[in-house]
Amino acid sequence: MITKFKKYYGFTKIIKIINTYRNSYELIQVASNFIMKNKYQIKKKLYSKKHLNKPIKIVYYKKNESIKLKKVLELIDNNVLILGRNNFDINSVLDEDITFKDNKIIYKKEYEYKTVHRSKGLEEQNIILINLNNSKYGFPNKRSDNISRILLPKDRYLYEEERRLFYVALTRTMNYIYLLVDKDNPSTFVKELLRNNKKYIEVLDL
Repeated sequence: MITKFKKYYGFTKIIKIINTYRNSYELIQVASNFIMKNKYQIKKKLYSKKHLNKPIKIVYYKKNESIKLKKVLELIDNNVLILGRNNFDINSVLDEDITFKDNKIIYKKEYEYKTVHRSKGLEEQNIILINLNNSKYGFPNKRSDNISRILLPKDRYLYEEERRLFYVALTRTMNYIYLLVDKDNPSTFVKELLRNNKKYIEVLDL
């Protein structure tokens, strides 16, 4: 509907916002390349005068994601928003040291947790994105994509809505985004980022 607005409503004029003051140039390159893989996406070029070396940080985990989360929290200390694809993603990072109450993750101090859907329009100095595994309820959420395929046109791009949502997650940060990734079963989105944008990504050994 939005991409065919003119067809349904007649004369329109598109005014594009091309400058961003939230994201670094480097992050924009990654996020734009990622979202524009979808040929049906409305084309837009963003610019930023802000520069950060390797704004995307990948932290691999194997068995205990919560241990890695604690290390990332200790690394960046404050000004952090924690995001997940699903409400229940938070359960994967809770242990005796990390608790969750009233949408707050509590580990030495309080950190806000939101789904990516609920983070639209928000920003924070640093973002941590959890549950980046390749599964039915990972990111992309394959179950949600199957539902979208029933409701939306059949010629749509693979994981089209999930791709837009991942773009939202990437662009919430004003500085760095930390991706907590299942090393043995990484998200297809993460593998794509590494394949196409390696120079803007740092893998942290924590």
